[in-house]
Amino acid sequence: MAFFYTNLVRPLHHAENHFLEVLLSEFELTGHRKCARVKVSFDRNSPATWNRAGRDDVRSNIPDFEKKANHYQEKLQALLSRKRKSTWHFRDSDFVFRWASAGVLPIIRMADQEYYCLFYREIFPVGWNIANGACDNVGELLDPLRTLERELREELIILDFKNRHWYVLKRDDGYAADRPEFAAARLIVDEQRQKRHHSKVPLPIPDITGFQQIETPLKWLEGPDSAAISMGDAKHNVHQCFMNINALDFGIELDRVARINVGDGVVLCDGEIAGNRLLNRLVGLFRVDKLNRRLDRNHFVPDRFFYDGEPYPGSEFQSLMKRRFLRDIAGVRPKSEVKRYEALPTKFDLCPVTRGLVRRYHQCAAPDQPPPGKIDVFISFGRGDDKLAGQVADKIIETCGRRVFFSPRSRYEQGWDRAIDQALDSASCLVAVGSKLNRLCRRWPEYEYRTFHKDIRNGRKRSGRLISFVAGIEPVELPLPLRSYPVEFCKDSDNPAEALDRLAAKLC
Repeated sequence: MAFFYTNLVRPLHHAENHFLEVLLSEFELTGHRKCARVKVSFDRNSPATWNRAGRDDVRSNIPDFEKKANHYQEKLQALLSRKRKSTWHFRDSDFVFRWASAGVLPIIRMADQEYYCLFYREIFPVGWNIANGACDNVGELLDPLRTLERELREELIILDFKNRHWYVLKRDDGYAADRPEFAAARLIVDEQRQKRHHSKVPLPIPDITGFQQIETPLKWLEGPDSAAISMGDAKHNVHQCFMNINALDFGIELDRVARINVGDGVVLCDGEIAGNRLLNRLVGLFRVDKLNRRLDRNHFVPDRFFYDGEPYPGSEFQSLMKRRFLRDIAGVRPKSEVKRYEALPTKFDLCPVTRGLVRRYHQCAAPDQPPPGKIDVFISFGRGDDKLAGQVADKIIETCGRRVFFSPRSRYEQGWDRAIDQALDSASCLVAVGSKLNRLCRRWPEYEYRTFHKDIRNGRKRSGRLISFVAGIEPVELPLPLRSYPVEFCKDSDNPAEALDRLAAKLC
């Protein structure tokens, strides 16, 4: 791999830092029936950049960049649009692609409605963006899924000021103050405390340490693409992602879609910190059905949005951006950048990565399933426990006459996810069924009982009931959200009759 070295481009083992990207002058890309697989290889001496200035330096040193980028972009589009399997071996010692960035498109379910959650940026590329960024270290270069999880954790802060809840991807009872998302949440809450102190709002907001951490009900939705990554002798494969390759931005990005279920009273905040300063980007919510129909447009106004820790209806977006937003960025951006931003004819378009990911997700998603109707009891289980869950469902229906949501196919079909959310909203009781702990901790059941637990805690289901029905799992081993609720236990999943009778007695 031959490429130049400058003060901003160094061998990888000298460059490791925040915003780390390896420069690839060769890789292999295979496309087949809307699926793509990329193979990349690098080593400790491969050229790498570690900041945005390095990215600009690389672009300025590529001869005839615009001409070559357009040529390669056409080849990429042709390859990925073919129905027959085709492979492209990219080699060009004078042109490089950056490996790797990674990001998350959050789909937020709030008030029985689904929204794409996007962050607004006023610097290039200006517009609505997903939660994304470059790698922080070599480990993330080998596994970019770690990067996208970190980016989502750091950028999307979900707070419930009324109930004093902080929704996190992973609980940390010690409140690790050195983690970026903790620092961001503390800054946001402190700002809200100052606002409440100077207003007539009667309820003060405590320090962030007074907020209870609740793990966010989150489900990763599977993508069609994959990557094979090699660094010397170290190898790693990434599956079920969405690949975003853009020659015009000479970047390769791996993305995922995350389904997140939150209460209507929460506040969504941008938690990204740069130079010890909270960026405080505007967070917009766009109805999924509307945005999917309007992807070819270049002007997007959110249906709802959050700014500076406060919620707003979409009708206030234009006025806030013309006045308050311009005043705020003038305080932190150089005058030249502010003038350049004000002169832009199109300010509220989707960033290229965002548009590409939304389009591919919409194309890959199965058609909506019909709503399940009114539900009394939701049966939640992981793959492998279908038989036991079916016995639980039959017992509740036959003995109690309750309306039950039980569907083995809901474990496997991505297009069934909206029906699952509708059933969760409708149900007054959830029964979590498991004969092995790893089955109960799989993505779908975990999303379901965390969603139900969240609705009970925030008062949305004040009379809701959550019961675990387990065989061979000790109650103390159950996931944390299930330990606070009743458990029906049997030693053997082949002989659950007595436990089923006890469960029915609770529900009839």
